[in-house]
Amino acid sequence: MNTIKKSDRRVKYTKMVLRESLLELMNSKAINTITVTELCKKADINRNTFYSHYQSPNELLNSIESAFSQEFINKVEHSLDTNEYNDLMYRLCLYLNKNQDLCKVLISDKENGGGFLKSIYDNFRKRIITKWAQVSSMDSYKIESLYTFISGGSMALIKEWVNSDFQKSPQEISCMIEKPLLLLNKKMIRN
Repeated sequence: MNTIKKSDRRVKYTKMVLRESLLELMNSKAINTITVTELCKKADINRNTFYSHYQSPNELLNSIESAFSQEFINKVEHSLDTNEYNDLMYRLCLYLNKNQDLCKVLISDKENGGGFLKSIYDNFRKRIITKWAQVSSMDSYKIESLYTFISGGSMALIKEWVNSDFQKSPQEISCMIEKPLLLLNKKMIRN
């Protein structure tokens, strides 16, 4: 039993070191130029250890992004159930701010970033559009267009925030995103 705990700790440690090393390398290099050899050297592990967990640096990055996305999605699911869009945006901004090192790789203008936010917005797309359709007399095309417009603007604002090295607070950024959502919500309820 004690050997299993030691083994689990070693695996967790190895994955943590690989994650940190990959993110550090990605601050100066694109993912497709990072080799297993340089990643292992940076992490101070051997190649066999790396290959016992991952097939490539891309697979490691996909694993990191997937875990990050899923953790975020789990944190904000209840906001959609309560129509608290401002809470949703605040939770997103707070979560991103707490994970700045990862965000700088996944969201920044660098060659590596870009798909993370889109996957988050795509994940919530159907639920939010369905909720908006329930409270609005607008046709589905207009509702989907509004979602595209608002999510695109939100993603651009968040990307700018990450690229500015998180100069504004999570509260300030979420309020900037929230204002159009509140106006939209009022308009949809009136229609």
